[in-house]
Amino acid sequence: MDKIEGMSKYLKAIADPTRLKIIKLLNSNKPLCVNAIAKRLNLTQSAISQHLRILRQLNLVSGNKMGYYIHYQINKNEMTKFSRLFSEIILKN
Repeated sequence: MDKIEGMSKYLKAIADPTRLKIIKLLNSNKPLCVNAIAKRLNLTQSAISQHLRILRQLNLVSGNKMGYYIHYQINKNEMTKFSRLFSEIILKN
């Protein structure tokens, strides 16, 4: 997969406003469970789970089981990789 195709996958994932809101929420460095995210965004848990599935597939977020719940957080390494790839493709001639 070339860099453009890789970037396209990231951009498709974050193009959805709800996913951007989830990323912003999780960027607070405090892991949140699906229920907490759903309440903050006034959406169903099912909808949040589907959005998180897409973000997890690209490794932009990760989940850790804590008791009965999975708490999600931003994968800072993958976000840095995304940022560098974006800069490399868009900003360099």
